[in-house]
Amino acid sequence: MEKIRQISYTLVANLLGTLVSAMITFVLPKMLGVTEYGYFQLYIFYFSYVGLLHLGWADGIFLRYGGVYYEQLDKPSFHAQIRQYGGVQIVISAVLMTVVLISSPGEEKSWVFGCTCLVAVFTNLYFLLQYILQATGRIKEYAAMLILEKIVYVLLVAMFLVSNEKGFVAYIMAHITGIIAAVALGFWYCREILQAKPVAWRLAMKESRENLRAGMKLMLANLASQMIIGIVGQSIEIRWGVEQFGVLSLSLAVSNMLMLLINAVAVVLFPMLRRMDSDRLIPMYRQLRSMLMIPLFGLLIFYYPGKEILSYWLPQYAEGLEYLGLLFPICVFESKMSMLINTYLKALRKEKLIMCVNIISVGLSVGLSLAAVFVFGNMIFAVVSIVVLLAFRSVLAEILLSKQFRLVVWPDVVAELLMVAMFIVGNWVIKGIARTLVYMAALVVYFVWKRKEIGELTLRLRRRKIYDSEK
Repeated sequence: MEKIRQISYTLVANLLGTLVSAMITFVLPKMLGVTEYGYFQLYIFYFSYVGLLHLGWADGIFLRYGGVYYEQLDKPSFHAQIRQYGGVQIVISAVLMTVVLISSPGEEKSWVFGCTCLVAVFTNLYFLLQYILQATGRIKEYAAMLILEKIVYVLLVAMFLVSNEKGFVAYIMAHITGIIAAVALGFWYCREILQAKPVAWRLAMKESRENLRAGMKLMLANLASQMIIGIVGQSIEIRWGVEQFGVLSLSLAVSNMLMLLINAVAVVLFPMLRRMDSDRLIPMYRQLRSMLMIPLFGLLIFYYPGKEILSYWLPQYAEGLEYLGLLFPICVFESKMSMLINTYLKALRKEKLIMCVNIISVGLSVGLSLAAVFVFGNMIFAVVSIVVLLAFRSVLAEILLSKQFRLVVWPDVVAELLMVAMFIVGNWVIKGIARTLVYMAALVVYFVWKRKEIGELTLRLRRRKIYDSEK
């Protein structure tokens, strides 16, 4: 019951996050225009990398203390680490800001870089506090931070929209203000840590080194993960300009909205798996996999009405929204990777494996980007390469994970790749309602194939419910 309550908290928080993302994705492009929206998306692109500036420090705390209860934390040690962590972030951001001012990349890009340096300090404090709450199972407080951030952000954006503000900087500042408000709330939730007398600097440094050592692999894995899409996106921005980059970012933003809700479960799942006996992890993987994939493929149905509505609402992006039919399946691979595969690998402390998979995928990303953008100059090739890269990473990681559990997953993997290929090829080749009917037929076939496994899962869950009620 407690796990259901925790999942409900994260679902509410991520539902709000989805609504805010919808507002930003669907309203801002219409309000700002292609160029201004392109600069806003460039800020969001750079913002996605600021988490790397903590050098794996927060990731190490998350990995080492995942499953530990909040009351068991060494609060004096954590207080000293927060001080050291914050000081390092201020120094790094100040250095980067100085480099930006010296390089003078242009007024608009200077604003984008400057705001990114400013938000880096608060964002990494935000990550640290959220990781502490998430790792120790304080999901309600974790969700409250997320909700406050989104509420402040959306209220400020709404105010700027009502006042007919056309500059992208105002909307960037709204985003930064939301994060600052969430950090303040996070400090309140962790006030017992801040009220404790910090340990000596030398002792705190020893603990910090352990966290850095533990989190560095995961940080490098996260960097590589972001670079998979980032290399393609940056290549498009260099080759075709910020306007085309903004068009592609709109399609990516629509796909990412669905993942906000799906990934809410992963927040609760990690500490739960860390506390679970290893002999229960294998059957739990089968259950979670079955529960995840059918809804993911079902969600792809929303592409068909969604694309028509967006083309009507944002006619200046209508041509670019054709790429959405190619990009939409990334929510299948990214959600499975984030919610299921990465969560299991983290629980098993296989962050080195995560890093290796992502680095291999980055190498492939460089090759495909160079070929698609600079050799062939083909935008469609570049967009399809994003899906290919994320599919490759998901398949490789799951095969390596299945070897840990001695599971046979290749029939499911092949079926999933066929479903995605059917969706992409159908949308690009078939026109009108026929492509919707073709995909729905494929979805029915997939559901029938998985029917027996779904029935077994339902029966197992019913038996577990009866057992828990009798107990």
